[in-house]
Amino acid sequence: MEDLMMPEGEKVSMENFALLRVLGKGAYGKVFLVRKVGGKDHNTIYAMKVLRKTRVMTKPKTLEHTMAERQVLERLRGVPFLVNLYYAFQTDTKLHIVMEYVRGGELFTHLCSRGHFDLEAAQFVIAELVVAIDSLHQRKVIYRDLKLENILLDEEGHVKLTDFGLSKLFSPGELDRANSYCGTIEYMSPEVINRPEGGYSDVVDWWSLGVISFELLTGCSPFTVDGGQNSSKDIAKRILTKKVPFPKTMDADARDFIGLLLEKKLEKRLGYGGVDEIKTHKFMANIDWAAAEKRTLKPVIVPRIGHDLDTQFFSAEFTSQPPLYSPAESPLNATTLFRGYSYVSPSVIFANDNVIGEELMAEDVNALLASSSFFAKYKLDKSENGLLGKGAFSVVRRCERVADGAQFAVKIVSQRFASQAQREARILEMVQGHPNIVQLHDVHSDPLHFYLIMELLTGNELLERIRKLERFTECEAADIMRQLVSSVKYLHDKRIVHRDLKPENILFESTDSNARLRLVDFGFARLLPNPMEQQLKSVQVLRKMTPCFTLQYAAPEVLDVGDSQPEYNEQCDLWSLGVVLFTMLSGQVPFHARSRQESATEIMQRICRAEFSFEGDAWTNVSSDAKNLITGLLTVDPKKRLSMQELTAHMWLKSSAAMDTPLQTPSILPSSADETFNETLRAFLHANRDGFHLLDVAAAPLMKRRGIKRQSGDKDSTGNTKNSRITQFECLPEEQEMEMTSSTSRPSNLGMMNYREPNSGTIRETRGSDSS
Repeated sequence: MEDLMMPEGEKVSMENFALLRVLGKGAYGKVFLVRKVGGKDHNTIYAMKVLRKTRVMTKPKTLEHTMAERQVLERLRGVPFLVNLYYAFQTDTKLHIVMEYVRGGELFTHLCSRGHFDLEAAQFVIAELVVAIDSLHQRKVIYRDLKLENILLDEEGHVKLTDFGLSKLFSPGELDRANSYCGTIEYMSPEVINRPEGGYSDVVDWWSLGVISFELLTGCSPFTVDGGQNSSKDIAKRILTKKVPFPKTMDADARDFIGLLLEKKLEKRLGYGGVDEIKTHKFMANIDWAAAEKRTLKPVIVPRIGHDLDTQFFSAEFTSQPPLYSPAESPLNATTLFRGYSYVSPSVIFANDNVIGEELMAEDVNALLASSSFFAKYKLDKSENGLLGKGAFSVVRRCERVADGAQFAVKIVSQRFASQAQREARILEMVQGHPNIVQLHDVHSDPLHFYLIMELLTGNELLERIRKLERFTECEAADIMRQLVSSVKYLHDKRIVHRDLKPENILFESTDSNARLRLVDFGFARLLPNPMEQQLKSVQVLRKMTPCFTLQYAAPEVLDVGDSQPEYNEQCDLWSLGVVLFTMLSGQVPFHARSRQESATEIMQRICRAEFSFEGDAWTNVSSDAKNLITGLLTVDPKKRLSMQELTAHMWLKSSAAMDTPLQTPSILPSSADETFNETLRAFLHANRDGFHLLDVAAAPLMKRRGIKRQSGDKDSTGNTKNSRITQFECLPEEQEMEMTSSTSRPSNLGMMNYREPNSGTIRETRGSDSS
């Protein structure tokens, strides 16, 4: 095995990555969702592509493209709008590429769910694609596989290009021409199909942009026919001979823009004379190109993402499979063929200085220290012990005020999420003064980060604290509950909903037995409208569109992910309080996963049916008043659920002083609560949300045009289903591929989503030529 050495003797191998889920599978390997174990980036979530060497080596072109992808990713490291490479390493049998995990999914999925985009949404996507493609061309790279499936959306709604297995990387001094017949047929330009004697240039990518633009505005592919013959040969013939079938209703400027991009004569194609031809076209007149290059254009489509491990945009066919790292044979001459494959990103190497992510590289540290108001006032603890927490959009570290040595916790948020951080700061300022809500002391900002300086809480999270107790009684649980209810009531009195009440967000000020708790993490909190606004705007003002919940602590109305938008207000926090209380008293999480294979849909159904019970030994000594309170809080109908007024007046909170009977919670929590919670959370996040899409994906015009239909397998001569089938992930001989009825059939509607094999398009080798 080849392990890549990092600074201070740290090694990178499979031991450093915990497999969480399968994101996709192809002919050459799998793509996993992984968590980093150890090192400066401990607990960071990545996507890992794992390829079997024996399969990669079956054909020279496949091997060439596999190695090229690794080289291209390294050259493009840190370029905006492109998926970033963090590690590449190998064992005797496999290759591993570790990339950033882009959770928003493919543009293909978002387009199919909507049917088509309006002009504003299409122009935004096209503008960012122009910047992304131009970034490639400036670095001497032809993409050659621009298609909807390779365009991802990040959590903000910005574009990210992925899958560079077909890209051509030119060496210094090399003529910028390519010759291979490769890509996905619907997006191939005439010169790629014809392969002229002198080869082709990067202008082929602008043709693909024209196809993308047509698809965004119409929901259809310009060179496939619904119900007609759509073999590769048929599509290629239309590309070479047919005019683009523009709808009569298409915007005139859009039609002209697309028509020029899809100009068959190379010299007349938009972009042939440089990228400025595209930027200055009247269809793109409203685009601020300086803002586009800085990723400061406001996204039109923002994916609804709830958690670090959210994979709702991935196919359940893959995410439901166990993440197994299967054994493989070792090829004979792999050492020579794959020499130089390993890689470690600079932003990981310098993670001691780079406290938040790739925005801050080592060479930027001195400049930041000199100009940042935060670093002028505080000293950041960059040691391993100084890391207090890490979330999807931020990290929390210990810091020290230079003036007096006072210790604080600082939440550091990337400026990409400055608006969210500012909202959290405003809400924290509104709730200062309550003894059970974390105290905000200071706020700072610099060009890279937003800093929330809060009191340092040295106690444990709720469940961890209970787990360490030798004795825990119902009376003590009631005391914790009273503090929680008091803090939540304080929020609601100020028209604020927390929206993420769970044990992880309940910390204690110290490890003392009489320490008070603090409610923390207001990143998902929202300010509700006042009663007058409610009367004016009715229920619409209460609709919070962003799912942000942790499964077991999510109210039924928050789980409504159908076409009707979820409605919730203060009542959702009350539901979460009920689940927290259930867990404290029993050491179990209600609605938990009964098996590892259980789908999240089943868990959600149990939540919406309020299927929980007080059976089992853990409930034997729990009072009837406590059970009555839980039942009232976990009532499905928000209108019938206990109100805050009823909760504060409940008998159990008033008269629990005499309930000194020990609970079983401390002994049960280590073996039960955490694991069931994590399994249920992962199941929910990876579930296929039926009804979530605005338009059924299978019925979308683009799906129909491209002949993408779920098939269980091919039939042999006896009528039995064969296990093997040809998918787009396989490298097919040219004559065999020509016979396929559709060149784009995929193993599922959503395919591998963000991460695909190096040859995700159909690769057809140029006969008698090894050039690429």
